[in-house]
Amino acid sequence: MLKRIYRLGKPARLVGDRGYGGQFFNVRLARNGLLHNRYAFVVSKKVDKRAVIRNKLKRRLSACIEKMFSKIKTGYDIVFFTKKAAVFQTVENLYAEIESALKKEKLLG
Repeated sequence: MLKRIYRLGKPARLVGDRGYGGQFFNVRLARNGLLHNRYAFVVSKKVDKRAVIRNKLKRRLSACIEKMFSKIKTGYDIVFFTKKAAVFQTVENLYAEIESALKKEKLLG
């Protein structure tokens, strides 16, 4: 699980954001003026009604971010909005999609 300092709270707003639409999720990111990144994972009830599945998906995405944590450039707020297709994917597929999204936004160093 990501430490609290790396989590983006609910009342946060992304100002001057840009995004990426992928197969399993949409990513929105904006500069935050800090020396570290903050992440949020949004899984709505439209994705799956069961809280167990939604929480499992959040944990999987969080684990993918933790794996590539040292490679990601700092100073951004990053929000992942999941799609229904993400529920049935393995961690490896989610990792590859996150990696390609961050490369497209030039955040992997």
